[in-house]
Amino acid sequence: MIGGYLAFNFLNSGTSSAISAETIVALQQLSINVPQDIGTTHFIPQEIFTFENLQTLSGFVIMIGGGFLIGFGTRWAGGCTSGHAITGLSNLQMPSLVAVIGFFIGGLIMTHYLMPIILNL
Repeated sequence: MIGGYLAFNFLNSGTSSAISAETIVALQQLSINVPQDIGTTHFIPQEIFTFENLQTLSGFVIMIGGGFLIGFGTRWAGGCTSGHAITGLSNLQMPSLVAVIGFFIGGLIMTHYLMPIILNL
């Protein structure tokens, strides 16, 4: 907590994260507003990550279903994405390479095909 406080108050450049114009347009087509200003109080899309959204079908699928899938996938793959990508690949472990390729393909499928369907439930 102290590190987060120090980073925000003393290492903050005062600018927001750079998001490409194409990404902003794609998110707006999915009815997700992207904060363009560092002065905003929202750092995550409020259309997805709020307690009110948890009461909708799409919000329930994203938060509860996604949490289950992350836990299941971590257990099944024998570690998390960072562990496989950083430690496993640096040790030249073939199972980590297979896992990282699977994570990447799964992320692409989720981003381009499943997320638009879930957000339109």
